[in-house]
Amino acid sequence: MNSQIISLSPKQSAAKDFINLVNQATASQVRRALYVGTARGSAVRSRRHLKALAERGVIRRLPYKLSGFQRGPGEYVYTPVDSKARIPNLHTLDVTELAVRLTEQPARPVEFWPEPWCHDIWGGVSLKPDAYIKVGKRHFFLEVDYESEYASALSAKMNTYSRAYHNMDGGSFPQIVFTCHNSERKAFIDREARKKSVPGLFVVTLFDEALDHFVQGS
Repeated sequence: MNSQIISLSPKQSAAKDFINLVNQATASQVRRALYVGTARGSAVRSRRHLKALAERGVIRRLPYKLSGFQRGPGEYVYTPVDSKARIPNLHTLDVTELAVRLTEQPARPVEFWPEPWCHDIWGGVSLKPDAYIKVGKRHFFLEVDYESEYASALSAKMNTYSRAYHNMDGGSFPQIVFTCHNSERKAFIDREARKKSVPGLFVVTLFDEALDHFVQGS
């Protein structure tokens, strides 16, 4: 395996590293994040590289195509070689999608660290967001909501963030951005956020509007 990894081209190595970072990525997400050139040319090169990496055991391709993700055609999903995943995880792919969209905006430098790389201690409190994002001078914790949490669980999560914020001894604390896929859920999360004591600490956006929030004023 080591000799295979050493022999990777720079672009193949970048594709492997990206997939290892985000944990799951569709073929088109890898292409958009890393490849430049014409649409046809970048699609051919990325497809050839991903196929070779999977055949050599550097990454793993899930055994069937994911249809309809982000309203696109069916495509394969790739994971790190040691991943135990057997099917695509839409939550993880949404986190990856936001990472890709941030790389596609060239105006500001971006740092994007998904879980578990972003799990850390803030103010003596263990925080496990879906991602830590830095755009320019602003930074954020990302929570991609899939309507799986009731009000009590959502409130408990917000209380954990609030406790970390209040325990901070200097320094700036990231804004917590919740994203969701429909207006009803957005209103639900908004109601819980308004109950907290720190105005502006929590922001709720629709998924397709999240990029605008991250880049505005950064």
